Amino acid sequence: MMDQLQLRSEYTRLLQATELTETFEIIEIYKNYLFDIFRQLKRTKDDTIAIADAKMIPQMMFTKLLHLEQVCHGITYQTRDRSVNLNPIIDPTVVGTLTRAIFESVSVFNLIYISPKGSDEQSMLYYLWVISGLKYRQRFVDYLTSEEVKEKSRKEKIEIDRFINMIETNPLYLSCSEKGRQQIQYAIRKKKFAFYFENGEPLPLDGFQDMVLRAGFRKKIMGEMYTYFSLSAHPSNVAVFQFAQMFDKSAPEFDRTTVFDMKNVFLLLSAFIADLGELFPETKNTYNNLPILDQCIINHFNIFARDETYSINNCLHQLG
Repeated sequence: MMDQLQLRSEYTRLLQATELTETFEIIEIYKNYLFDIFRQLKRTKDDTIAIADAKMIPQMMFTKLLHLEQVCHGITYQTRDRSVNLNPIIDPTVVGTLTRAIFESVSVFNLIYISPKGSDEQSMLYYLWVISGLKYRQRFVDYLTSEEVKEKSRKEKIEIDRFINMIETNPLYLSCSEKGRQQIQYAIRKKKFAFYFENGEPLPLDGFQDMVLRAGFRKKIMGEMYTYFSLSAHPSNVAVFQFAQMFDKSAPEFDRTTVFDMKNVFLLLSAFIADLGELFPETKNTYNNLPILDQCIINHFNIFARDETYSINNCLHQLG
């Protein structure tokens, strides 16, 4: 067991991490917790389909983090005749792409499960989200050849109609103004789901960047991060010339960039863990039983990303 001085020293060392070796230590904290959580949630009863879906997201986060860990160890290559060996490198565009996927998952989880003010609002957003995904899958119907897959597509079309009916009979939808109902119908047609409600009226959000800010992230911290990671994910010219700079033999920068990117991953995962505790209060007990250093690291990144009102517990007080 650490004394206060040791705790403070380790806490400071990890938060000031500039090396990949320290980043791996922090990854260990998150992957162990996420693994425990998704196994814990699997043992509990699902009240609704929406809750069953929510329980899958910690497992998705866990697998994304494991993939990131592997990428951060770097890749190498040897020619068939073994005349050339590629030194271990990290592709920053791959790190950026995986980080963007985590960014989107955290945003959607908060939008669907944390931000709604009541069950009618939550149901509306959940069904819009489901319809969006199923409608995108319907676009592939013309290219399907398997009868089994075609039958699945037909069943999903029936499900889409059922979910639309659930929305149109939702008390919140029925109480909306005509303009509000038109917005919802437009969202259904265009496969959109990013809304928040104010005085019972739907107001659209402009993509994942808006969604993460609605989730309480400080604009100063996460204001343009989605664009930053998207530049890596897309074959933009910026991605190309940055890639070239990363592998400049005279001063390769992929280690430093990876450490920076992973700190953003920790911000996102910490906020997700805090939100998870709001939806599934039983996970807070698991969190409270973590080693105190693990609690402090997770909660620090969560508060840094948002503010003190989102604090998971009082673990940081033990730093003195």
